[in-house]
Amino acid sequence: MRAIRKVIVAAVFALACTGSVTVAGPVQPCDFPCWKAYQACVSSGGDAMECQFEYDRCVMDRCGAV
Repeated sequence: MRAIRKVIVAAVFALACTGSVTVAGPVQPCDFPCWKAYQACVSSGGDAMECQFEYDRCVMDRCGAV
C-alpha cells in the first residue's frame, strides 16, 4: 500500500513540476501548481513529510527557490 502511495505522490508532483497541469484564470505565482499538488498529496493520504519534501523540490524546480 505504501508503494502505491509513493507512486501517486510522484505522479502528482511530476505533473505539477513539469507544468503539465494548467490552471485557468489569472496568472498564478510559480509555486501554485506545487501547492495544488501538495494539497492533493496530503488529501490522498500521502505521508506529510514526504509531501512537504516533494513540494519543496517542486518549488525549486519551478521557481528556483523555496
